[in-house]
Order: sequence, then C-alpha cells, then structure tokens
Amino acid sequence: MKKKAIANIFIIILISIHLSGCINENTPDDNTNPIKTPDTVYVDDNFDKNSSGWNIDHFDSIENAINNVSFNGTVYVYNGIYYENIVINKSISIIGEDKETTVINGNRKGNVISIINPQCTIQNMNISNGGSNSGVKILSNKNILTNNTLNDNYYGIWIDSKTQNTVSNNIFSKNYNAIRLRSVSDTIITNNQILTNTMEGIFLETCLRITIKDNIFQESGISLSGILTSWDSHIIENNSVNDKPIYYYKNENGITVPDDANQLIFANCSNIEIKNINFENVVNGIQICYGSDITIKNNYFESNKKNSIHIYHSENITINNNNIEGGNGIDLLDSKNIFILQNIIENTETAINIDTSNNNNISKNSLSNNDNGIYSEYGGENNIYENNIFSNTDYGIYLQTNSNNNIVSKNNIFQNKIAIRIKGSKFNNIITNEIKDNADIGIYICCGASDNIVYKNSFINNEKHVDYTILNINYFYQDGFGNYWDDYVEKYPNAKHINGIWNIAYDITGTNSKDEYPLVNPINV
Repeated sequence: MKKKAIANIFIIILISIHLSGCINENTPDDNTNPIKTPDTVYVDDNFDKNSSGWNIDHFDSIENAINNVSFNGTVYVYNGIYYENIVINKSISIIGEDKETTVINGNRKGNVISIINPQCTIQNMNISNGGSNSGVKILSNKNILTNNTLNDNYYGIWIDSKTQNTVSNNIFSKNYNAIRLRSVSDTIITNNQILTNTMEGIFLETCLRITIKDNIFQESGISLSGILTSWDSHIIENNSVNDKPIYYYKNENGITVPDDANQLIFANCSNIEIKNINFENVVNGIQICYGSDITIKNNYFESNKKNSIHIYHSENITINNNNIEGGNGIDLLDSKNIFILQNIIENTETAINIDTSNNNNISKNSLSNNDNGIYSEYGGENNIYENNIFSNTDYGIYLQTNSNNNIVSKNNIFQNKIAIRIKGSKFNNIITNEIKDNADIGIYICCGASDNIVYKNSFINNEKHVDYTILNINYFYQDGFGNYWDDYVEKYPNAKHINGIWNIAYDITGTNSKDEYPLVNPINV
C-alpha cells in the first residue's frame, strides 16, 4: 500500500509540471525580453513613491540613481540638499541643476564623492562638508570635474596615483587644501577659483607633467615636492595669487625676475637674484629646488602660511637682509652652503628650520617672538653665530635627532622659554654665548645627547641655568675654560680666583657633571 501511495504522488507531481509548462508556454522569457536600464535618471529630494517612474528613473537618493543608471549614462540632480557619501563604481556623468544650490553634504562622515571607475564627469554640483576627508577623492583615470563648488572639506579634490584627469572652472573655498595630487601624472587644472582655503591651493606631491593654467588663488598658491622631475616637468603659467602673478621657472640660468610677483617657484635654476619684492599671504613665497648660486635679498615676507622661503636640494644660496613677519620663516631641506645672514624674522612658527642640511651658515640675524628661533633635525656641521635670538615662546635654538657637530657661538639668547635644547645629538660646541633671562631653562640636554661641549658662555638670570639628563656624558669646560654662572659666588662664598678662573668647580645642579673651570667674569659677546 505504501509503494502504491508513493507512486500516485509521483504521478501527480509529473502532471503538475506538465500543466505548468502548458500554462506558461506563451509567457515571454525574462532573458529574451529584459527591462532596459535607463540611460538618464533623475534625482530630487522631493520625489517619492507617488512620483512617476519611482525607483525606475526617478529617485530621491543620488547613490540609488547611480546604481540604476546604465553604464555611460547620466544622473541629473535637481536642486536640494542630499546628505550622502557617494561611491561611483561605473562610468557615468552626474550633472546638477546649479553648482550653488544642488548640494551633496557629506555630513562630516567621509569622502563626499569617491570615484572608483574611470571616465566619469561631475558637473554643476556643490560638494561640501567632507570634514576631515575629501570633497571628491579620485581613484581612477580620465575623469572630468567642471563647474562645481567645493567647500568645507579637508581636501576639496584629492587625486591619488592616477592620470589624465581634468579639473576646470570650479570654485574652492574653506577647505584645508583645495587640490592635492599625489603620484599623479598628465592632469590638467585650469580656470579654477581657489579662494580662502587654509593651506595649499594646489599641492603637487611627487607628480609629473601637470598643467596648471589660468587659475585665480586667494591667500594660498602652489606647493611642489619630490625629486627633480616632480618639479621641472610641469606647465604652470598665467596663474595669480592675491591679484599678483605666480611665476614658475624651470632649467633657467641668469634670468631677471619681475618685481610684481607674489609667488616664485624655481626648478633646476641658477645664477638668479631675487630682490625688492613683497610676498604676502601666500602658502610659500619662494620655492627653490635643485638650485644654485641664487641670491635672495631685500625682500619683505608677511603672513605666509607654510614657508616664506623653502630651499630644497640646493646649494650656494645667500639669503640676506630680508624681513619676515608672521606665518613661517626659512626652511632648508637637504641643502648645503646656504648663507642666512642679517635677516629680521619675527612672529613666525619657526624662524629658521634646518632639515637634513649640512655646512650652512646662520649669522647676524634677529629672531624674535617666534615659537622657535632655530629648529634643527638631522642638521650637521652648521655654523650658528652672532645672532640675536630672543622672546621665542618655546626654544631659541633646538638641536635634535642627529644634529651633530654644529657650532653655536657668539649669540645673544635671551627671554625665551628655553634658550638651547640638545636632544639625541652629539659633538656640538656651544661656545661664547650670552644665555640670559630665559623663563624656564638656559640649556637643556637630554634624550641620548652626548659628547656636547658647553664652555665660555655666560648664564645669567635664567630660571634654571641647566637641565641635564645624567645618563650620557657632556662637558661644561674645554681647554681650561668653563662658563660664567651668575650664582657662583652665592654657592661658593669662600672660593678664590686665579687668572679669571674660580678655584672650586661648579656643580651642575641635578646632574653628575661639574664645570671644572668656572669663569669669574661674564663673557663679552
């Protein structure tokens, strides 16, 4: 009986399958007649399920529209505010109704738009509020961004390791960097208005063959970095910042520099004099890469954001008798035989920054009211002498991280927080300086610093003359001469002096070091 019942059920299933086939015999097959993906879709934040074409070619979300438009299709976006973070993963065009009032707001959550696929166009959009991320991050080739407004992003547009993109006729404001390119080639940036961004207008980081033409900058400008080909392979022309020209020179010798500039960029240039120019409120006043035999004198720099003068991989440059006020000062990177003399640098973050630069001379400058007077990292065999370094809020001079074999001599270093700090550096000579009235420490030696020699200096009225980590050996005397200590007589009232030297060694408070030959009289600097 069970076998007969099972057989009957099997017969019923076969009949059902047969009837089903008969009933659907004339029904079109989905694979032979698919629903066509629309070439154009429309987005409006007022569309809903009652709208014609809802979720077919009418959407209230840009991302949904992207997912439903055909490849090489168009997403048309009506005015409104769209709180989205969009990923474009097909080659399409996104066109807004108006670049001011068609707003994609990233809500400070991430990149407002990420372009993954190549050959996309974004036009007439207001792209804003990316927060610490980008308005548009481009991760593909051959895209066009034109006639957009980008504001309140960390990077307005960030292109990373791609080629043949075009950025034209856009307005950038209130971003940290308007446009940043990293390892990018053959890209065009033209006819943009780059207004009141925090730092760079355009930052080229190790890029090749970038065309930057006919752009208007306010309070920013152009920054370059990288090897020589990242400096001299570009076309940069007819740009202005604060209504004054940006001049870019490559592979030039002996040119005359116009005096109407507000930013100068030199790549592999030599035998040039830059004089009597005002550089005001730009990202970098002067940038020199792979340059030689250049003189920068009698110029005025005010409120420049990154560096007033940036020297990279260059030599035999003289920076003489310039005034730098506010912003940032002089930056040496991988350079040598640079002469910085008789400049006035005040109210900057760092007056003179030395990075991986050797055999330079810094003399007779006035460095005041900066965060740091001279800041050196991996800077060796530099000569710092006869400067007035005063009223700096952090350090007068800071030698750190293998800043070795420098000579610091005949400087007046006063009214800073810390006059001199030596950290992780060796074999420096601190000699014949007046170290006076510093609010915290006269000289601070720490963190692996060793074999530094401090002698013939005057320590006067500092809150603490020396702070010194005892783990390494440093010396406070040389060749029978120590330093002048204004509290010596108070500490050793019974001491006697012979030929200008006290007969009792001076204990360096809090350390295991002594000044074996303390001086009776201050040093004349």
